[in-house]
Amino acid sequence: MLTAEQLEARKSGIGGSDVAAIMGLSPWKDANAVYLEKRGEITPDNIDDKEYVHFGNVLEQVVADEYTYRTGEKLEKRNKMLRHKKYPFLLANIDRKIVGRPAVFEAKTADKYTAGKWGEDGSDDIPEAYRCQIEHYFNVTGYDEGVLAVLIGGNEFRKYPILRNAELSEMLLEGCIKFWERVQNGFPPEFDFTHRNTIDTLKKMYPGTNGETIELPAELEHWHHVKVEAAKEAAKLNTTVEVCKARILAAMEDNAVGLLSGINQQYKRSEVKRKEFTVAPTSYYQCRSSAIPKSKS
Repeated sequence: MLTAEQLEARKSGIGGSDVAAIMGLSPWKDANAVYLEKRGEITPDNIDDKEYVHFGNVLEQVVADEYTYRTGEKLEKRNKMLRHKKYPFLLANIDRKIVGRPAVFEAKTADKYTAGKWGEDGSDDIPEAYRCQIEHYFNVTGYDEGVLAVLIGGNEFRKYPILRNAELSEMLLEGCIKFWERVQNGFPPEFDFTHRNTIDTLKKMYPGTNGETIELPAELEHWHHVKVEAAKEAAKLNTTVEVCKARILAAMEDNAVGLLSGINQQYKRSEVKRKEFTVAPTSYYQCRSSAIPKSKS
């Protein structure tokens, strides 16, 4: 877990968790969000109270201890934020260093439902975002090897020896240098409108409204029509899903379990009870399309 000092230091450069987003390879964050956070124009999400973050921090030592138990290699903590000698804005906060050899060690936890994204134990087949993180650490430390160990679903341990990929390391280095130049010069990267986090980033950029009316570019008419047609198709698909559910429920009647033995599937009916709760007051801005009102003049 990072200290308050380390979290503050992150604002002064690019850390391992930023690299995949900068390269467009992070499923969690887009490049514009990183850009705006580094410039102090938006505030990073506070995820300290998230369960997966909490248990990731708690289990980091467990993963490290298990690696030592299985391999005999000792690990030492590195609580200091490291900086690249030539490019001090490139930062690394490695989990551990392997004692006796110049190698980084990273401990991860993963949900059992993401097990398919991880290769076999002993391979170097890890998710792209983590590979970017490791290669970035190679660039900062000068090391050429490391190990990533992961605990999947709380009961499956895998370890992955990683060797420097010279081509990938160079690509990440160049990408980070160019990105930091953008941050320093106030030249934001283009939006990746296909990224699932882009709308959240835009909401942070424009949290309110100035009350003014503007004429939008004509080319956005195309995207309006695409949105409308996509919404219609989504509604059709949702209707199809509901029809399928209705047919299955009708066949089940009041039985608890319905089997589809031919395809090894089953449906269960069970009661779900929820406690009463009160939603705290909140406000937000929504964006919906409608016909432009006709002028009364």
